[in-house]
Amino acid sequence: MPGAGLLRDGQKLLIPYTLVLVVCAALGAERLNRNAVLVAAALLPIALMPDLALGGAGRLRPVEYPRDWDVVAARIEAAPGPVVSLPFGAFRAYAWNRRHVAIDPAPRYLDAPVLVDDTLRVGDLVVAGENPRAAEIRRQLVAGQPLTGVRWVLVQHDAGGEAPAAALAGLQLVHSGPTLSLYENPGTVSAARTDWPLPLAGHLLALAVVLVAGWLRLGRGALLKSRSRP
Repeated sequence: MPGAGLLRDGQKLLIPYTLVLVVCAALGAERLNRNAVLVAAALLPIALMPDLALGGAGRLRPVEYPRDWDVVAARIEAAPGPVVSLPFGAFRAYAWNRRHVAIDPAPRYLDAPVLVDDTLRVGDLVVAGENPRAAEIRRQLVAGQPLTGVRWVLVQHDAGGEAPAAALAGLQLVHSGPTLSLYENPGTVSAARTDWPLPLAGHLLALAVVLVAGWLRLGRGALLKSRSRP
């Protein structure tokens, strides 16, 4: 069904409800006793998710990433550039995570753009992804060509497969560990980091909104007090 992929991440559908809930909760808090609001705020998470306190009946347990991840992350941070994560797939089942299926952590663990397979698979139906760079990587892997169009190639040995030798041709091995190997393209140059202005602008805008809202709130309170005086 066209557009059905939008329903994969159901939490996105809660965004409008969250906005309404925040506004309604703030308006309701003004009309309730302060102590009652504090008690309700403390009990609400427990009432909504009673099994969270028990860690999902013991099924939720913390795991520690292998040291290879920190070594690779530091190496890439020192020379940032696009990364291809192999095997080329969106999901992993690591032995150190008790073979639980999880999304590839590389895009979140590494401080660099990571190319992963964004193909949507629903049973036997395969829908091509939308990232043209990921599509090019997929084409090169199928054709047995080297991945020389990126700065780094990350091979995850415990992710359920190995990288084809042809994909690593011409690349330099800079780290070899029990769980990860990192290859560098010697023909690329580190790009300057230019992604910080946009997040900074977003934080400054959010701060400005909070300051303006606080100023309006204080101004309104002062105006009401001045009007109430004889």
